[in-house]
Amino acid sequence: VDEWTKVVQRDTDRILCSIEQLHIKPGETDVVVGTGADWPAALGAVEWKHPEVMMLGSSGLGALKRVSLGSHAMRILQNSPVPVVVVPRRAKADYIRQQTV
Repeated sequence: VDEWTKVVQRDTDRILCSIEQLHIKPGETDVVVGTGADWPAALGAVEWKHPEVMMLGSSGLGALKRVSLGSHAMRILQNSPVPVVVVPRRAKADYIRQQTV
């Protein structure tokens, strides 16, 4: 879990740095990764304040190009105390491709 948290933090820092280079000011941004033995523990591990938003990763459905959520992600989405943005798994590859154009 610690290694995954470091990867999420590193990738988020890179994206925020890229946004700043576009002269877009995102305002104050904090990245917090909720972890726990199950989805209620992970959701409860974050001290949510309003207004905040949660980013939730998804899985792709291959050729259908749709977004699929696993059972845990779906429960987090349904029980989140804040708005949720679902990020498709392919978003990172798409973002990297755009940066190299």
